[in-house]
Amino acid sequence: MSFKSLPGNNNYQYHPDIGFGYKVSKNLALEGSVFSHSLGGSSGQIIRGGVQYYFGSSDTLSWVSSLKKVNYKSIKNFNLNNITLEISKWIKYRHNFFRFGLGSNFYTKDNFLYKQRGQINFILLNTIIPLKIFQLGFETRMNLNMFFYSFSFQKDFY
Repeated sequence: MSFKSLPGNNNYQYHPDIGFGYKVSKNLALEGSVFSHSLGGSSGQIIRGGVQYYFGSSDTLSWVSSLKKVNYKSIKNFNLNNITLEISKWIKYRHNFFRFGLGSNFYTKDNFLYKQRGQINFILLNTIIPLKIFQLGFETRMNLNMFFYSFSFQKDFY
């Protein structure tokens, strides 16, 4: 579940996002999701896909680089396409996992009157807490103009 807030904007948006991930090999994972919503008389569809590559020493693979592509299509003349690049490091402290990293989001916004292109750089902080057979995650991405946070609930299948 993801939440987004912008300073000075009291119109908060809540978007549940159910996704999947598949670890292809020890150091390569694929992820994706498809989500549709109706909000304020407008409907939208979000399609997301990405790849994560883990590297580091052969035992830890604690560094992660990821590439994600997201398309948001709306019936009411609004489209948003972006590509996100991230590099981060996982650290284990006791039973919890922490991730620190940097990323950039390159986007194209089109409302059919004009197109806007831009880039958003951000700092990434993530915590994963194991709870028996599940994992509870908290993530934030932030810069001077944006604060984005999300919660995740994960179950591994073997």
